[in-house]
Amino acid sequence: MKYLNVFIVMAALSLFPSCESDTKILAGYQNGEELEEGDLIPFLLHQNFPNPFNPRTSIRFDVGKSLHLTMKVYTDDWQEVSKLVDDEFDENTFHTVIFQGINSDGEEVPSGSYFYTLEGGGVILIRKMTVLK
Repeated sequence: MKYLNVFIVMAALSLFPSCESDTKILAGYQNGEELEEGDLIPFLLHQNFPNPFNPRTSIRFDVGKSLHLTMKVYTDDWQEVSKLVDDEFDENTFHTVIFQGINSDGEEVPSGSYFYTLEGGGVILIRKMTVLK
């Protein structure tokens, strides 16, 4: 039982990592200030897989503390394409969202580069993905 508690603590701490090489993001901001290497953040946004993709891709995110999160997809000139997430999430949870390559009007998005963001608690993380048709 002692070792189980240690594992749980280590797993919880791993949800608050610094921005290490395997967790690099395209950009990240906290309360309007750009995040720097070593800053602790309340959630992680992973690179979508597969990337590039057609017709759909998975986007994983890990939540370290309970908060409201919003995930959106944007064109490369920052026009909103779709809102994928707008909900409350419990602490120490892992989630996967499937982006079907469909915009808010139900139309397929064309090939190209897109950005996706995850925002909550004053933090916004940004990654890039590519649709190939």
